[in-house]
Amino acid sequence: MSTAASDGFILVFGDIDHFKYVNDRYGHMIGDEVLKEIGLLFQVLAQRYNGQAFRYGGEEFAFLLPETDEARLAAFFSDLYKTLSVKTFTSERSVTMSFGAAGKHPEDTADNVLRLADQLMPRQPVKTGCTLGTDLFISKQ
Repeated sequence: MSTAASDGFILVFGDIDHFKYVNDRYGHMIGDEVLKEIGLLFQVLAQRYNGQAFRYGGEEFAFLLPETDEARLAAFFSDLYKTLSVKTFTSERSVTMSFGAAGKHPEDTADNVLRLADQLMPRQPVKTGCTLGTDLFISKQ
């Protein structure tokens, strides 16, 4: 993946919903294991789409993807949501996440793209699972 400043890219910013519950119910060691497992899943997924995945901090993660068309981006989110929905991280539950995505164009700064992706992330966590129709917000500002 090219990292030249003038190249367009898509930044996907995500936050695990209700992660405090995992730490409170199972303990911080299990919470840390959940974070590690998600990180590994995301690295594999990002590589499939010629991107990179990072833990941003706490229970927040980011994907850096090359600029792409809507169909490929929709396929990425479909794979992402499927990956999260089928993986059980504790004996009784999977996790859900909220995401915001923003595209970077030559006139944008990386900080502006990060801020926009964060702002586009839903502030009310989902209750039953990630869905493309309600959790994906893309802006080309």
